Amino acid sequence: MLTIFGQIAQIQEAGRRREKITLLRRFDSPTLRDALVYALSPVVTFGVERLAFDPVCASDLSPSVGEFLQLCIDLERRRLEDPEAVVVAHINRYPAHLRVLVAAVFTKTLDLGCDPGVVNEALPRALPLFGATHPRGFVADKVIYPCFARPALSGMRCLVFVTRYGAKCLSSSGVPIEPLRHLEQAFRECPHGVYDGVMSDVEGRKIEGLSIKLQFMTAEEDADLIHLNVVDYVPLAEWENPVTPAGERFKRLWTIYDRQKVRNLGASSVWFVINQQVIRNNLDLKYFNDLMLRSGWGGTVVTADKPYKKARTLNVMRLL
Repeated sequence: MLTIFGQIAQIQEAGRRREKITLLRRFDSPTLRDALVYALSPVVTFGVERLAFDPVCASDLSPSVGEFLQLCIDLERRRLEDPEAVVVAHINRYPAHLRVLVAAVFTKTLDLGCDPGVVNEALPRALPLFGATHPRGFVADKVIYPCFARPALSGMRCLVFVTRYGAKCLSSSGVPIEPLRHLEQAFRECPHGVYDGVMSDVEGRKIEGLSIKLQFMTAEEDADLIHLNVVDYVPLAEWENPVTPAGERFKRLWTIYDRQKVRNLGASSVWFVINQQVIRNNLDLKYFNDLMLRSGWGGTVVTADKPYKKARTLNVMRLL
């Protein structure tokens, strides 16, 4: 186990980007990847922020690989009554010169001295890096028919990352949204991937001041209040390099949702799929947008039949 943290220390100390990539590839192992996922991925959070560990006390026995990984799993699944005390006791078993590094893994403050994208260049798809499509203003001559249209939703953005560690809700800036336990539970059994949506209340309305309310919600309150309207889905295997066009993604999303309704009606009742209408020409788009405005929506979002782009893009435009 000490070898893993010694390897991470060497990667930190390497000065050049190319040296870090070389070391990452040389030290590549399932345990190293797990440690980096725990420390660097926005999808996995432990809820342990500050650790008052002893930096100098003597240690006779270091934890094994199995103990380290099991503790990480217990933290992620919130099985521990006093996680901070358990983690501190674990850290104090390491030699003094490694404790700051081990603590950084648990508190997600580890700094390798490079962008997480460098880790993925050396170890492909090791980290599910954050990124989201944001619509641009409508530009008529940029529309390529056929395309897809849906109502423009008002509300707080939410991306649900579903991995082998479970599900995690993130804001549009990549910050974990902690109170949404019921949504994370609803997505745990879904296929791995990123579910892109907008949060609303039970009647589909925008929740005013939602970002403030989230800070004070209890699990009981948010389960009755917040639903997620999913507008897109990207398989986790291609998150770093999306290749599937929009039409195929929307079909997959509906297939996943239909299966959830059969297997777990309770889970599917807190998230919904927004239907995407096929648009073949300007007249179709004008008719659809007029209908959306008359129905009280804030306009139309037009999506080109192209791969998901994790940036503000003209592939997704908002027509008012």
